[in-house]
Amino acid sequence: MCLCAIALLGGCVENAKSIRDAQAAFSRASQIENSSLLGGAQGVQQSTDAATNYRVAATTTQKLIADKGGDLKKDNLLCTAMMIEAFSWWRLGDYDSAMKVANSSSNCSDSSTPAGAQPTRDLALFQALPGLIRIDQANQILAKPAQTATEFNTVMGLLSDANDKLQAARNQVPAAHPLQLYLIQSQLAIVRNWQEAYARENLTGNRLLCETAHVSQQQVRLLAELVCASFASSGQPHDIDSLLQYWKYLTGSYDTSTAPAVLKPGAVPNQKDCDSLNAPSGFPDTCQ
Repeated sequence: MCLCAIALLGGCVENAKSIRDAQAAFSRASQIENSSLLGGAQGVQQSTDAATNYRVAATTTQKLIADKGGDLKKDNLLCTAMMIEAFSWWRLGDYDSAMKVANSSSNCSDSSTPAGAQPTRDLALFQALPGLIRIDQANQILAKPAQTATEFNTVMGLLSDANDKLQAARNQVPAAHPLQLYLIQSQLAIVRNWQEAYARENLTGNRLLCETAHVSQQQVRLLAELVCASFASSGQPHDIDSLLQYWKYLTGSYDTSTAPAVLKPGAVPNQKDCDSLNAPSGFPDTCQ
């Protein structure tokens, strides 16, 4: 999914070339990482190669920012360079370095930059980054062979906070912006982790029913929003089918009889259905 978020626009030729080189390294790393996640034959080596490319992207942009930060800002490229650096550190697991870059990003854009220009996307990604890190931190807890009640509550807190931050980032970009697809899928990753957390907790009775109902609400809402975001950004009603099937596979089936119109079997989404979308949210999770 990282590839969906990192997309470069033009600028000063020399600086833009350096950023394109860093972007290319980041893209190679993402492709290698995605291949490994999808069952690549050389998983260990692929992970090493991905880390190498992420580090190239991080160090390239780090040096460029240190040497030519003023020029990059003038050319409206500083936000992009900082975003590539921050996201590279994130994928390397260096959360402190990633957040250090993100926390210093407030002045990366010139105040005269018009609304809707590229830095809007970059600044939204900076806002999303803490949420993406919290998803990783929840994953690390879920990767342990056993889970205590305290760890379950910690995971739920991380996921709820992650969802808030990702939703806030989504609010920074228009509904038709392609970044919506990336951020919604990140929220769907939260749904999958939420399901894993309560399954491992072996919940029963009313608590299990409550968690199941909440996570189902969140799943259906986000799947419907994914369809509408794809329709808004491309105007094509069927180009989302494979992606929708992928997330339905990961997060499970749902009751199509009560689902929003855009998720009905054979539905062709339209602007009216998307404008009237009012699926309930699964957060905040108030199950006790």
